[in-house]
Amino acid sequence: MTVEAALLSSIPAAAALYLTTYGPGQAWWRGGLPSGLPAGFARLVTSLLWTTLVGLVLAATETFSLPRLVAVNGLVALAGYLARRGRPRGGGVRDMIGPLVLVATIFASWPPYAPFIAGADATAYVASGIHLARHHRLWKH
Repeated sequence: MTVEAALLSSIPAAAALYLTTYGPGQAWWRGGLPSGLPAGFARLVTSLLWTTLVGLVLAATETFSLPRLVAVNGLVALAGYLARRGRPRGGGVRDMIGPLVLVATIFASWPPYAPFIAGADATAYVASGIHLARHHRLWKH
């Protein structure tokens, strides 16, 4: 595979990463926060919580798929941009902390390894993810 082909094939993955980890939060948290919380952190947490909620709802209704999750997050981000159109935008270095921490964490933990997370064997997470990807639901019938 050529370098150009590899870069071109990574565009959908980058879009999915953005829409599941930062996009919805960035759309809804534009501008300063009254609590003094860094905007980048608030955007990251909002996006991750939203992605978790949507993923659980899709899995509970037995309709989970990554394209569907990314599509719902894309619609939420679009709604946020449309709802906040014309309002003041934030800016500056502090707003980039969230994405920079995400990228640094990905590079620091690459390639993935099998740690014990929350007192459970990491293979349980892998097995659950594989089951969800194959059967689009959390449990067997």
